[in-house]
Amino acid sequence: MTTEVFWRVKHSVSPVLTRQPLKGLYLLVVVAGALIRLPYWLIVSAIPATRHRKRWSFARAMQMHILQYTFIPLFATLALPTVFIDPKTVDPAKGTIWIDPTPEFVAGEIKEAADVNGVEPARVIGYMQFKKGKECRADEKARPGEKIIYHLHGGGYIWDGVKGGSGWLCSKWLEESPSMSRTFQVEFRLSSSHPRPRKNGFPAALIDALAGYNFLVNVLGFEPHNVILSGDSGGAHMGIGLVRYLIQQQFPTLPLPGSLLLISPVADFGGTHIGMEHWRANASSDFTQSFYYGYPTSSLLGSLPVEMAELSPWISPGSLKLPEPHGLFKGFPRTYMVTGGAECALDQQHTLRDRMRTDMGESSFQYLEVPDALHVFPTMSFHTPENAETIRALTRWAEEVDEQ
Repeated sequence: MTTEVFWRVKHSVSPVLTRQPLKGLYLLVVVAGALIRLPYWLIVSAIPATRHRKRWSFARAMQMHILQYTFIPLFATLALPTVFIDPKTVDPAKGTIWIDPTPEFVAGEIKEAADVNGVEPARVIGYMQFKKGKECRADEKARPGEKIIYHLHGGGYIWDGVKGGSGWLCSKWLEESPSMSRTFQVEFRLSSSHPRPRKNGFPAALIDALAGYNFLVNVLGFEPHNVILSGDSGGAHMGIGLVRYLIQQQFPTLPLPGSLLLISPVADFGGTHIGMEHWRANASSDFTQSFYYGYPTSSLLGSLPVEMAELSPWISPGSLKLPEPHGLFKGFPRTYMVTGGAECALDQQHTLRDRMRTDMGESSFQYLEVPDALHVFPTMSFHTPENAETIRALTRWAEEVDEQ
């Protein structure tokens, strides 16, 4: 079995193991296996030469052993934990609010893809976080000149929610920022495919993100240049798609956001970078390989042609097989891209970085690659000190939004 085939088999969903009672029995075996392996993990993590990366601490090495061992079976059984906002508890006084759909903004290629996948604009929940000690409502109008970070959470379109790592990141942004008093997220629809029912394929989440942006600009009254559009992993992929769509459609009432922040963006759901330098070199220091093909790609595509995973810039803006990759990022707002040096996705992120830098120019594109850091490390509370240092840098950059 080749290395590439091995990875595809190892990091995949098992239909049999997604059903009880086998799912429960399998996860019990995983827990027992972790207890058996614990002494070994403790020993190899205590010796710098046998850690995943020599410069990692004992704690970081232990965390990676646990993440790698547990993540694959949780993914294989579709048992990744997610906390959703209960629709019955939505209350603007508590930071949650219903966002109305915006069918008037669904057009062009996005409308065509939505028709193929049977996707209609839908009402979704918005989640506003506030600076500690500030009394505010989710429906409070923007103050003159007020800035806000609009963040799209990660999870490869199939997992996670607004109260996971992205919620922690937003709280830290608010602690660091001297001027911003709130951040905003939407609980966009997640995609699924076999062995679960096929639903919410592309562009369901993008349409939801578009509704969230419209809410900020045309309901709350934020000036577009004061909105910092941010995303991590799959959410960063969505942010790229949202900006491209706004540029393409040129809606008079929905101008571009002032800035774009990309944290460990997924750029290649077609897997065209699998087997390249960093995919192999960083295999032992990452745990997210499952998200770059297979179930996430199938779920995102829905009923769209499989070839789109490699050939469509909406699905894979960093694909090595795009027919015409040049010019995809013309007209983008100033952008800051952050990656971790321990990521297996660095190859695709470097391709994306180079394309964006070429299209946008050095003055509008900033890139930071933090040595030995994990995928979406700024969203990880345990990833100190790199998370705190990077969040401070991103906050300073966000504060520099110029009025246009």
